Amino acid sequence: MTLYLKLGGRPAFQEAIETLASKLYQDSAFRLPQDGPVLRHADELCEFLIFLFGGAPFYDGMPIGQVLRPLRLDDDRYDRFVDHVVRSLGGRRSSVRDETQMRVVMEHIRPHVVSVPASRPGPAPQDPVGIVA
Repeated sequence: MTLYLKLGGRPAFQEAIETLASKLYQDSAFRLPQDGPVLRHADELCEFLIFLFGGAPFYDGMPIGQVLRPLRLDDDRYDRFVDHVVRSLGGRRSSVRDETQMRVVMEHIRPHVVSVPASRPGPAPQDPVGIVA
């Protein structure tokens, strides 16, 4: 059985997105706009999470990095975001095992949504033996 089914299917995911938006709005780590929705692309996020947790065979919506870009996720905020997703989806319905599986699955998308600070340009690495490729 997929995590999607264990967590309650589409109705549970739709409800979780509303809960997630509320949690993000209340979390001071997220500097969110006061004049608009917390999750600008809530429907896209819902569809992506349904796909990610095994409820759909494919996802053809917006890239997840674009969906989550307004949250300005760095590693710390991504960890908090995952905590909120797990609590919103799992709540009292999920087991420790289900929560662990959710976190593992969410870890797979970290490279696609976490902003990597631009590294400072520095000198090119030196070839210690003088061989040029």
